Amino acid sequence: MMQAKQPMQHPRQDRCRMASRHLKSAAGWTLLLVALLAVHCPGTATAQPKTAADTIPTTTNPAATTSPNLTSGDVQLMPTLPLQTASANQTRGPSSSTASNQQQQPAASPIPSGDRSSTGGDTGGVVPDPESSKTDSAVQQAEQQVQGPVDTTSQPIANAMPLINFPGCTNRGGSPFLPPGVSRCEVQGLLNRREADVFTFNVAPATDSSRPYRVLIMLRTVDGDAQLGLSVPQNNVTDPIPDQVGTQIYGTEITTEVIIEVPWGILSQNPGTYIISISQAHRRVLYTLQVMTPFDDVVLAEPDLSAIKDLHKACCDDSNATSSFCTEYLPAAIAPQHSADDDLCRMTPMMCDENGHLIQLAIAQAGLICQTGLPASFGQLEFLETIDLAFNDLNMAITDMGKIIAQLPALQNAFLRYTGLSGPLSDDCDLIKSKNLTRLSISGNNITGSLPDCYLKDETLEELYLSQTGLRGPLPDVVPPGSPLRLLYAINYIQPDRVGFTGPLPASLFSSASLTYLDLANHKFSGGIPAMNNNMRLLNLSMNTLDGQIEGTFPASLETLDLAFNQLQGSLPAGIDQLANLTLFNVESNRLGGSLPQALPDGLLVFDVSNNQFTGSPPSTLPAALHFFNAGHNQLTGSLPAVSNPSLLVTYQLYDNNLSGTLPLSLVNGSAPALMFVDLHGNQLSGRLDGSSGSSSTGRKMLQDGSTGAVWGTMGLGYLDLSNNSFTGPIPASLGNLTDLVIMDVSNNQLSGSLEPFADLLTTSASDVERPDLLWLNVSNNQLSGSIPNSLQYAPMMDPSRVGTMSRRGQLPPRILDLSNNSFSGPFPTWLPTQSALVARACGQLCRVDVDVNGTDMKLSCPADLAVTPDQIPFLKRQNFQCTDNSGQQVGRVIA
Repeated sequence: MMQAKQPMQHPRQDRCRMASRHLKSAAGWTLLLVALLAVHCPGTATAQPKTAADTIPTTTNPAATTSPNLTSGDVQLMPTLPLQTASANQTRGPSSSTASNQQQQPAASPIPSGDRSSTGGDTGGVVPDPESSKTDSAVQQAEQQVQGPVDTTSQPIANAMPLINFPGCTNRGGSPFLPPGVSRCEVQGLLNRREADVFTFNVAPATDSSRPYRVLIMLRTVDGDAQLGLSVPQNNVTDPIPDQVGTQIYGTEITTEVIIEVPWGILSQNPGTYIISISQAHRRVLYTLQVMTPFDDVVLAEPDLSAIKDLHKACCDDSNATSSFCTEYLPAAIAPQHSADDDLCRMTPMMCDENGHLIQLAIAQAGLICQTGLPASFGQLEFLETIDLAFNDLNMAITDMGKIIAQLPALQNAFLRYTGLSGPLSDDCDLIKSKNLTRLSISGNNITGSLPDCYLKDETLEELYLSQTGLRGPLPDVVPPGSPLRLLYAINYIQPDRVGFTGPLPASLFSSASLTYLDLANHKFSGGIPAMNNNMRLLNLSMNTLDGQIEGTFPASLETLDLAFNQLQGSLPAGIDQLANLTLFNVESNRLGGSLPQALPDGLLVFDVSNNQFTGSPPSTLPAALHFFNAGHNQLTGSLPAVSNPSLLVTYQLYDNNLSGTLPLSLVNGSAPALMFVDLHGNQLSGRLDGSSGSSSTGRKMLQDGSTGAVWGTMGLGYLDLSNNSFTGPIPASLGNLTDLVIMDVSNNQLSGSLEPFADLLTTSASDVERPDLLWLNVSNNQLSGSIPNSLQYAPMMDPSRVGTMSRRGQLPPRILDLSNNSFSGPFPTWLPTQSALVARACGQLCRVDVDVNGTDMKLSCPADLAVTPDQIPFLKRQNFQCTDNSGQQVGRVIA
């Protein structure tokens, strides 16, 4: 039930999506990983329902945020649903899409990018990927092994929560049916990963006297996204109505809004119990579910109609207007004799009350270009509860906008992000004068000066979005103990001239009991981090200049912590292993020291403590749910952490430490089927690359005959760096069977034996349906012997046809084949200059080609005759290939 049909995905696509998401969230990018993703990833579930005790009853009357989605320059005001039919009861709106059973993908918003925060903000910089159910994938299989199978087919209705039990949804007189004309039926809750919240409402049978209405179901999530589903009662078995999935009408990295609309034509023919599900969250999210039942015969009343006419005149210049809202739908809505279907009250997600007064005006991305700002008549919309004008060009001072907003007594939500507002904020605080205002967003506007105290002292404001505004100076330390503020997102630009907030972090903000989401990334805050309240769920202070210590302890409620790229000192507070809700922990690139926790929370997904000064040993075992682990560039000793079996691990990095011992067998044998990145370079690791110690008689036999020992079963592995250690024995042939492997560096070890078993398997798999991806092979500075395998001429890095994958930076990943400083002997590979030149020619100026077979211990006999074409000579001179003459003397010359 409530499951969208999705196309089959290749397992590699799922691994790519997971790796990309968690690498970005942990700031784990390097040039090599970017190159790897460019080749490896080009173009890069419902469970047990909860009970009513897990939801948050709404104590105020905030309306759900809604804002349309931009499609080819037009605003999509009404998602076209599969259940809608071409009838007189169908709601009309400017949608160019056609009916579809698929969940629609949001279009990217035309807004500045550059926010690198782990959790994002109300910036719109990245449209979140509403990942569909993973089908037939390694990641899904691993999740099922670790967490058990997920039931995506049904939800027990016995555990569902009736909407009529919540404030604003009750029918007078105790009727079990959801009443028509409802505008304030709202539920707030917290949704964990792999959970589902299920609600029901009953629709009464239609009669001849029934007044037509429609049902609007809107879901707004904070700090992640979730799927909204609806099951319609099946009263017609011959023509069943499919389950519906919400259409996303707006999305940023922090907020996502989706909607489902059920017209009267469906409601009247299908009375009974409708089931709403909220599911498939990828992390714990805060959600607001709003259900409205507006009447179909309501038309826009005065003075609201006059204000909309003034809007058309002021902001839809006939000579410049290009959006369908300005050129088609708004003119139709204000025409003197317009039909009810053209009325603004019928354009979802617009909402009017029973008397035709606007309650919700949501025209984000409508293509408005105002010459002198919004018309003053907007101040007459006295019943307006939600206004969303995001991504339009209002071209007005923010103080003038404040004068209009101050005249709207019923206003609860004001979303003014990226609207061309400018100038300083007034100390009169007009923007927040409404005594009902709970949410305000002015992100992405050119606001100058500092933040007035009143914005943090307000008695009703619950969510405040100030990202990428240009505000600067100290953040006022004036938050009162009883403040209702629960969310503050103020992510600054990352440009050097955008200083942002400075000075110490306000202690009153951190101690405020209501504050649960705080993102102040990319500013110039200094000093330490004050003690947090006991309800904090998200804290992002990354990319500041904090140079003090972390005070107090981490609250048990903490889910996301990002303190990366500061200069924090001291040690980590104790008790990290006890944070049961923690999913992301990132303190990368600070000056923190002391020991690491020896155990990590079971639900942790991302753990990054790289580039610090931590000592002692790493955790002994990584939890099964962990996706990203990076403890590189510290001073850690002891052995490598074991990987749970099974494991969801994607990235495993402990480079540049003082770790010793052997590779964990669980890292080699496929216990982590989603594993893509392994970087252990610069340690003191020993033993063999198959995870064995190499001390048994079986191990000695493997060394002599070149057999492989333990088989590498991590088939999704794309990056393997074991360089600068003390590994011995042969290179396992099974590494050549990893078709997703792009970069492999085992240089500067004590590896020995023949390279042929590995090379033969690598090139043999090239005939498979999925060709190998290995473009970077470095085995230099080892003790490998025997001849250079001729099969390497068919390896991916020597294939000119494999240079067409462009990286995200407009360059091609390098082609590396480094066999230097080993003990190879036999004839010089005559194919090497020819293939190298062909690859270099195919790369042109877009990628680097490095081939090296030199070294003092290399005894490659010079070929008797080798034809060299003129265009190969410049490349050969750069390589300076060497060989040995008849007397055994090494010759340093271009082979010709």
